[in-house]
Amino acid sequence: MWQHHFGDHSFWRRGSMYRGHAAPAFLGFENQDLSNITYGDVHIPSITLKEIPVQREQLRLKLSYGSKKVTTFNAHADLSTKEVTKSGFSLVWQPTESSGSASIVKFPFEKRCPKDLLIELDLFDKVFLQKKDMVKLYGRTPLEELLPPSNSKLAQNIAHVQLKTKEGEAELKARVNVTTTLSLSRELQLMVGEFVQQELVVHSRMWDMCHAGALNRCAVQPGHKVHVGTHTLMDARDGAKYTVQVVHSA
Repeated sequence: MWQHHFGDHSFWRRGSMYRGHAAPAFLGFENQDLSNITYGDVHIPSITLKEIPVQREQLRLKLSYGSKKVTTFNAHADLSTKEVTKSGFSLVWQPTESSGSASIVKFPFEKRCPKDLLIELDLFDKVFLQKKDMVKLYGRTPLEELLPPSNSKLAQNIAHVQLKTKEGEAELKARVNVTTTLSLSRELQLMVGEFVQQELVVHSRMWDMCHAGALNRCAVQPGHKVHVGTHTLMDARDGAKYTVQVVHSA
């Protein structure tokens, strides 16, 4: 596989690589079911502010998850020289090269205790140290909108959030696009199981597993005995269980 992929025929391989005649078999994990995710971290690799309703010199965008402040973005550049109210204008925050991170912010989530992402936009002019002609807009989106759809092939999503002024004030609107990705960090405990002798049955999952890993496939015959250790990995936080099977066979 190395030679096929890299075109490198000098790679040293005696006894150290896969020695079968076919490519290694893939034993599952073809699909990821994102609906099973119960907790993890939401990363925001970029956030875009669009359709700013009024012309002001400066702005501040504050993000909170539930009651906890996540981060604040500022635009100190003189926005008064830019056509911020035109429909084509957008302001994008992304990680800088010096930050060494793929996201500008991250925060933890738990599905059993979902919260809203709250976004507050302040637009203002500055006279000396005072903020003048302040306009505030607010928006919120539930955790469900931040997580990717359960049928998604990628753990990534874009949430579109509408910002508005409070009721009773002159209605102004803006829009924010929040790109999100997920990272999961399971907290697993190993529960040691039994070690038993088992006969191979043709076309069973154990048969497929032994066939995939055997260096001498001809020796894998019905009725052949293998020793199997079956253990459990359990996540103490959400009760998810994973079965681990270790097969020993000469």
